[in-house]
Amino acid sequence: MNKRLWIIAALVVIAAALITVVSVRSSRRNNEDSDVNAEQAQETQETGDTVSENTDSGSTEQKEPEEEKDEAAQSAAETEEEETEPEDLRSLVLEAYSKPFIVTANLLNVRLEPNTSAPVVATIVKNGAGEVLGTTEGGDWTRISSGGVEGYVASEFVVTGEEAEKLAEENCTEGIRITKDAVNVRAKADADAGVLLSAEAGEVYQTLGTENEFYHVSVGGQDGFVHISCAEPVYFLAEAVSTGYSPEESSIAEQDQTQEQETSEEAGSVAETATPAAPPETPQAPGGAPPASYTGGSNGIIVCIDPGHQAHGIPDLEPNGPGSSVMKAKLTTGTQGCVTGIPEYEINLQVSLRLQAELQARGYTVVMIRTTNNCPSSNAERAMTANNAGANIFVRIHCNSSTNAGITGVINYAPSGGNPYLSQPVINGSNNLAALLAAHMCAVTGAVNRGVLQDDTMTGINWCQMPVTIVEMGFMSNPTEDQLLANADYQYKLAVGMANGIDAYFGR
Repeated sequence: MNKRLWIIAALVVIAAALITVVSVRSSRRNNEDSDVNAEQAQETQETGDTVSENTDSGSTEQKEPEEEKDEAAQSAAETEEEETEPEDLRSLVLEAYSKPFIVTANLLNVRLEPNTSAPVVATIVKNGAGEVLGTTEGGDWTRISSGGVEGYVASEFVVTGEEAEKLAEENCTEGIRITKDAVNVRAKADADAGVLLSAEAGEVYQTLGTENEFYHVSVGGQDGFVHISCAEPVYFLAEAVSTGYSPEESSIAEQDQTQEQETSEEAGSVAETATPAAPPETPQAPGGAPPASYTGGSNGIIVCIDPGHQAHGIPDLEPNGPGSSVMKAKLTTGTQGCVTGIPEYEINLQVSLRLQAELQARGYTVVMIRTTNNCPSSNAERAMTANNAGANIFVRIHCNSSTNAGITGVINYAPSGGNPYLSQPVINGSNNLAALLAAHMCAVTGAVNRGVLQDDTMTGINWCQMPVTIVEMGFMSNPTEDQLLANADYQYKLAVGMANGIDAYFGR
């Protein structure tokens, strides 16, 4: 019995020991499993961080296409904006021509036939453009079309192809093209400002910048403003200006010239020493506007000079032309130098007096509209003074201004072929005079020749009965040109250039 109990007790102890061992191993295994799980959890957490980083990275990568899209859109917008900038329109300036040419001479004659003895039917200023129609055998002459005129020019003075494109882009004039009919050109950049004239679709004006959603344009030497919704930016080039030649008129002119030569030959030396013509008795224009001075000359040609503007404006209104219902201010004071601060009317008078002296030395009779900075005459009255004085030509001297301080050069104004107030001979003569003066002024001074702009809104032109031009000598808004215009030596060059152009106009 005792032995059996002992055996049972021994078995219980052994069993307990086995249970303890198993329990320890199980606990250790559980602990090990726990550590593994902890490590796995840590790895999972680390992996999760990595995934999270990858997810963030993935988010970043997913954003990249959006950013690329935004950048692409921004780039496209910038490109579109750049494409709409007027500067880029320079490259389109020759698109109107299928075979364009550009003039390289200061002033190029367009002749009726391909030889130097043929009549000159038009002239084109430097950097003017047109269409090549063909060339003569040997290539010495190029048949062209420009400004509604066809004729022949010496091939050595025109360029085509890439060289023409380069010159066109460098020398074209910035402007706007009216896109609607009956567009108001206002006196200020304000929808309630007075109306200077009504512009029609297709008309082109030189632009001087923008202001308050208006294009600032040059209208006959005056500031005008066109709303941006009514026009589009363009660049344009000068074209040929007709001399008004016709075979019938040429024949009459040759007969008159022959009679004048015969009369001169009969007069002999007496004609050379003839007393200068006496001035008419105080030529009066409507409103009472005698010339400020009238000095006789020996060549029988009368030049009337109008130094533009004066110290005080005349705000009253007058018709834009004979019978016109469009009313404009009688006179304005003009601009002033951006650096010198000198008023335009003073520069205009200084150069005009130099031109007067130069023309008198060359034998011209000179009529001066004013010789001081106080003149009671309106623009229409100044034109009538030139009419009553029997002037052969009327030269109106001005300076220009622009909101773009980088613009420089000479621009001369003349009436268009459709001017309703002037005869065709006056229109043709005016354009020829304007082109010749610009070419010769720039040849003497080295200024940029911006050519002839045609405009029918200038009161001082529309009342004229003889060829007339407004000479814009330079831009007082450009620091360099402003100081040049105030310089005595440069003023003398301007006067000499104008006198040379007048000589060329009269074939002297």
